[in-house]
Amino acid sequence: MLNKSQCVQIYEDALSVLSSRTSEVSAYEKIRTPLDSTCWEQPLRATKLSNIQVLDSVVQLLMQPLEPGDEEFVEAALSLLNALKTPKETDIMVLCKLILEDHHERHEDIAQSLQYYADSSTVNCLYEAAQRKTEYYDVPENPFARKCLWALGDINTEESWEKIQLLGKSNDETVSQWAIEQLERRYR
Repeated sequence: MLNKSQCVQIYEDALSVLSSRTSEVSAYEKIRTPLDSTCWEQPLRATKLSNIQVLDSVVQLLMQPLEPGDEEFVEAALSLLNALKTPKETDIMVLCKLILEDHHERHEDIAQSLQYYADSSTVNCLYEAAQRKTEYYDVPENPFARKCLWALGDINTEESWEKIQLLGKSNDETVSQWAIEQLERRYR
């Protein structure tokens, strides 16, 4: 099984492969260049584990409680899951756990991923997440809550609309506003 630092090292090695291929492009373009599957081949082979074993290790590590300082690990692990084409059910399970965790700054990205899946199994985690406050996304317009509410609206089940209605009655005016926006979208 891999540990967190090994996951980060695999990710950094994949970034190095990408960087060596894109030496003539600007730093901005490097950031926008995706880590395609060929960037991962050598770093994953170096682990001497099968892709399934790496995937299982990463999922097991992500399902453990996160700690302060795990931001880099979460970034690496999410990139690895994407590269290894995680099965939808596993991806959803991991994303629902991470959206409710502190010690990373990928909450909005995770909400968007859950919106993409529009899976009814995510209703409760999105509902809980929409009500959370953490330091880095505690801003007046609360874009994180808005993304959670869009995801709930896109799920489009009776349960998701019930949760949106509950959030429309929230004491948090911004969350309530975004919930009302979703309810208006439903009835247009």
